Amino acid sequence: LVTMVAKSSLDLFTLLVITAGAGVSSDSHPVYVDFSEVSGLGIAVDFAHCDSEFYDTPDAVCHLDTFPQNNTLGSLLESTVQCCGFDGYFVFGECPGKDPAGQEYMVMNVQVCHTLTNQRAPKLAVTCSGLGIVRTFEDVPGEGNFGLDSRNNTVLIVNGSEFSDFCVSHECHPDLEVWTLSADYCDHVNISALYSDLRDLTPGSDLCCGAEAVLEISSAGARSCLDSGTLQRIEMEETFFNCDLTTKEHLSILEEDELEDSNATLKCVSVIIQEERVFMGGISCKPACGGAEPCFRFCNKKGSEFVNAGYRVTDRVFNLSSVLGQPLTDANMEYSLSGHTGCERDQQQMFPEYNCMHQVMFLTNGDAVFPEMGNTSLHYNQFCIAPLGVEAGKGDYMVQGCLPDTPVPSVKLRFYPYLLLSSVGCLTTTVLVYLLFPPLMNHYSKIMLNFSLSLLLAFLVLTAIQRPDMFGLSTTEYNTVSCRLLGHLNQFFFLAAFTWMTIMSREIYSQLMVYQQETTARRLVKQMCLGYGLPLFIVLVTVAVELTAPSCASYRPKFGH
Repeated sequence: LVTMVAKSSLDLFTLLVITAGAGVSSDSHPVYVDFSEVSGLGIAVDFAHCDSEFYDTPDAVCHLDTFPQNNTLGSLLESTVQCCGFDGYFVFGECPGKDPAGQEYMVMNVQVCHTLTNQRAPKLAVTCSGLGIVRTFEDVPGEGNFGLDSRNNTVLIVNGSEFSDFCVSHECHPDLEVWTLSADYCDHVNISALYSDLRDLTPGSDLCCGAEAVLEISSAGARSCLDSGTLQRIEMEETFFNCDLTTKEHLSILEEDELEDSNATLKCVSVIIQEERVFMGGISCKPACGGAEPCFRFCNKKGSEFVNAGYRVTDRVFNLSSVLGQPLTDANMEYSLSGHTGCERDQQQMFPEYNCMHQVMFLTNGDAVFPEMGNTSLHYNQFCIAPLGVEAGKGDYMVQGCLPDTPVPSVKLRFYPYLLLSSVGCLTTTVLVYLLFPPLMNHYSKIMLNFSLSLLLAFLVLTAIQRPDMFGLSTTEYNTVSCRLLGHLNQFFFLAAFTWMTIMSREIYSQLMVYQQETTARRLVKQMCLGYGLPLFIVLVTVAVELTAPSCASYRPKFGH
């Protein structure tokens, strides 16, 4: 029975020892975006957890105690739509959110409505009938900015024009530091007049979306053609938009004053809606970096850097040439308004000077290669670079890009932890047999007992590394210290098992050759010193190298990564 159990354990050991390894830990950070990008990215904003001012502290510039109980313009606005949908105020804040793929975002510049009891809700959008653009009245609206139309409906008056689609809300005026009214209104657009002017300006040019239709371009760059009457999407001619980041070309949006000078590269013209603006313009393809090679994209605006809370303005100079190891000038760099790349999946933030798994090599053609990730290559449109602030504590720069999806383990690999546990059961049986039946306990049996115990603990630790959920834990609960500890324990017990297997073989050879041997007790002490001392020495050497070697040296074991 003992021999059969040991044999089965050894067979499993031979089969499974190749699966030994350590878990990989990674940092997850929300992507910071502006509120104007929310619709294009499909982000659901969590308004209930927005970080925004409530004005209830003693030093608040506009305290809730001074909040107006009634509209400051009296009965004229009693039937007017409230932008917040209730008697409250709005303020700009930061809100968490997620897209359909589960990527976490922190949305900046969100207009958050507050009740006077600190409940948060989105600010209601003014509904434009037909094609129009929502604008905010730039000054504080007064009595002269409101009136009645022919049907006795309240209208907003701006520069002599009346607007019936509008809403009002209270806000804390940033300069006056008092509660004031704010108004949003719908400014309707005369499409026919704009197209008439556009045909005179660019005779013979193709229309991007056809006559009496408009081209909508989101902040994320998504393009769609809309019927100017119904604002429903219509079919668009894709050949006008066949320049993108994959070809290192930018689809450039030209405004009215640029059209006459861009006839050579002009693809089509249209009335364009973009970021709350309606204007005559056109589409042109321009090479990235003006055609300079290589071309690298920054995730940020020029003169800004990334810290834990997003991007901020800085006067620090970021030397891209020293980071990339290439002689570069400003002509080789492009700056972005956001950190988005051409990903069809979640973007990841990588810190090459902080995490050895994120080491990167930048090639002369502008690609980035990650050696520790199977030499994964990212092209121009798949990654961007951003300088890091000192507070981030993760080096001088980060790379944000589209890494391949993590492969799902095969069915065979998913069964390995269960095979390991079954082997642990067999080894436990072996140990119990020897302990419960003392007559079996001779010198060779004591060697077998130490071997079985070492192998049992090695398999148990390996199971904890591969499937922490079996022990009521999740992978996120393994911090760097515990991950390293498990890795070194796994190393020690597997080395001890191999050493005891060698001692066992040497013992069998000695018995067959009938060598003159020391007393059993003295020989066992020496064998135990060898069986546990040699693995311990190797582990200590490994730990010493781990602690003293450069963090990303090729000879560093990198336990915990």
